[in-house]
Amino acid sequence: MKRLQMRKVGISLPDILAFGFLFGAFVAVVVVGRNWAAPVSALPPIDLSLSSLPYAFFLSLSRIIIAYLVCLVSSLAVGYWAAHSRLAEVIIIPLIDIGQSVPVLTFLPGLVLTFLALFPESRTGLEIAAILTLYTGMAWNLMLAFYGSIKTMPRDYIDTIRAYGYGPLGIFLRLELPYSMNALVWNSMLSVAGGWFFLTVCESYKVGDKAFSLVGLGSFMAVAAEKGDYRAITAGASAMVVILVLTDYLVWNPLLRWAERFQRTGATAEEEKDGEAGLKF
Repeated sequence: MKRLQMRKVGISLPDILAFGFLFGAFVAVVVVGRNWAAPVSALPPIDLSLSSLPYAFFLSLSRIIIAYLVCLVSSLAVGYWAAHSRLAEVIIIPLIDIGQSVPVLTFLPGLVLTFLALFPESRTGLEIAAILTLYTGMAWNLMLAFYGSIKTMPRDYIDTIRAYGYGPLGIFLRLELPYSMNALVWNSMLSVAGGWFFLTVCESYKVGDKAFSLVGLGSFMAVAAEKGDYRAITAGASAMVVILVLTDYLVWNPLLRWAERFQRTGATAEEEKDGEAGLKF
């Protein structure tokens, strides 16, 4: 009779961190969803106590992350389209120039009125309006960065990868996206920094005779400044500085080091011989 042996399964630190991240992401989605589903008629007053700061900070961070993800996906789509279609290029690039010259605050009233009409019972409309307002301050430079990277790509790179039989999707994943990665990371840093700057505008504002204040770090600092609460102002500014430093250390610096692998500064004789340098993603 064969003896069955059970192999001992160990749990490593990366497993624990991965499970912790997934659980934290699930909880974050639930909390954000509950906040979006709450009635718009019961917007809570902005609490300036320090105990309310972590929750306000969490909601602002969720808006920044959602706005950036929407910004990144749309920037890749729009930049790719403009770079590969002459008609789209003629239309889109001037519109991007116009969009980045229009103040962020200009978009807010129209977005608020539109999404309040679409979601009259919940805060979903206000949240979408805030995220899209952040988007208008973040998207333009990313679109231009990706478009410019594709347009300035050496022709021999494209000819080489096509010689290996790659289609449009393969060229995008293996060449265009890696080639533009350095520019995308640098401009992502600028976009997210701009998003934090516009938080006060997006979370606390007036439309006509109605005032709206979404719970968040921006509205926390706006109300604190209005009331002259220097303790709350200092706490909010300190929280923002901490998140900017941590984001730079934990996110942007590793991404920049990773993006450097795709940066081509010159070709060696060996690289020119095999013709594949810089094409692997």
